[in-house]
Amino acid sequence: MNKKICAVVVTYNRKRLLKECINSIFNQTIPINCIIVIDNASSDGTPEFLFEKGYIKELPKTEVDGYFETEIDFIKDGNLIKFNYIRMNKNTGGSGGFYEGIKKGVEKNYDFLWIMDDDVMAENNCLEILYKDVEYLSKKVSVGFVCPNPYNIDGKPDLMSVPPVVYKINSFVYTSFYTKENKIIPISSCGFGGVLVSRDAIKKSGFPIKEFFIWNDDYEWTRRMVRNGFLGFISLDAKIVHKSKNTGVDPRKLSVERLPLLYYEIRNKAFLFRQDFNFFSFIRVYFKFFIEILYKILKRKDLDKRFYVVFILLKGFIDGLFFKPKIEKP
Repeated sequence: MNKKICAVVVTYNRKRLLKECINSIFNQTIPINCIIVIDNASSDGTPEFLFEKGYIKELPKTEVDGYFETEIDFIKDGNLIKFNYIRMNKNTGGSGGFYEGIKKGVEKNYDFLWIMDDDVMAENNCLEILYKDVEYLSKKVSVGFVCPNPYNIDGKPDLMSVPPVVYKINSFVYTSFYTKENKIIPISSCGFGGVLVSRDAIKKSGFPIKEFFIWNDDYEWTRRMVRNGFLGFISLDAKIVHKSKNTGVDPRKLSVERLPLLYYEIRNKAFLFRQDFNFFSFIRVYFKFFIEILYKILKRKDLDKRFYVVFILLKGFIDGLFFKPKIEKP
């Protein structure tokens, strides 16, 4: 393998899952060159856990120290692995964490970034298959990203994380890539569940939008790569397991305490709709989307602060009309 690969993991208050995630990265059948862990100001003892395991050389002194970074070298099976830990001074959400980690990986000149949340556990040969598929595809097209096949902890496919399939790309139909040796299907976008991303695609398309905070950042980012001429794929043989329950952003299934976060779902969707529709179609689609979420919320019978949640959602709708974050590039 002549390309350098860096894993980027974003974590927040899930040190038990983070431990499993890091182990799954170390146990890959091909060596990783670096692991970047972005800690979104966890309060569950994540830095202490990493210090005890020898992943970091020192603890952040106080919470007011702000941005904290440290790096240490490991030798595993004769291979040098750098472990880079960055602790944010506040919770910047998944979007802010991935922005920071991906930016750091590009600055360190890694050829590919293997991106995941802390609840992603990759099978031991996942990275090897993803990399093999990238090499195969690169002989045919410009590859932006290849993601693994997602499964739930019960062994069943994680249907909520399966990316949208593309049946035709320019003159290629999807069967052109699918072979007995390489079970690959083109997709239009995907999540951050173990996706392997090309640095070239990042340099041309830019970083994820940190202002999103949560939800739609991965979808927008990978879709942006496709729009910039880099194709995306799912590798059916490469597998990851999501250790936490995936409820998506369904207002009927979200816990009551997470319902105010739908502010970001509504506001961020406005940015995506604005890219796909003219002004009048955008207003119509965006308003319909908002009403559907509001209807599902109002049907819930477990809300004590119903008017507060409605106010938050309405604020998200209004803010979305003016939400136009800039795309930052390396």
